[in-house]
Amino acid sequence: MQLDRQTAPDLMGEGNAAFRQGDPYDASPYIRYGYADQQFSYRFWTKGGSAAQTEHDSAQQPARDSAGQ
Repeated sequence: MQLDRQTAPDLMGEGNAAFRQGDPYDASPYIRYGYADQQFSYRFWTKGGSAAQTEHDSAQQPARDSAGQ
C-alpha cells in the first residue's frame, strides 16, 4: 500500500461510510500495532469513523439559544 496524501482521505471515507452503515468507529479492519502500512490505515480509518460519529452526535443534540452576556 502506498502511504500518501491520496490514500489517507480514501481511508477516512472508508471509515466514515462504515460508521454510517452501523459499524462502531473503532472496528477497523486494520491492525493498530501492525506494520507501518497497517498502523497508517488504522489511524486514518478510525479518524474517518470518529468524524462521522461526531457529526452524528452533534446533529442529535438540540440547538441551544445563547443568553449572551
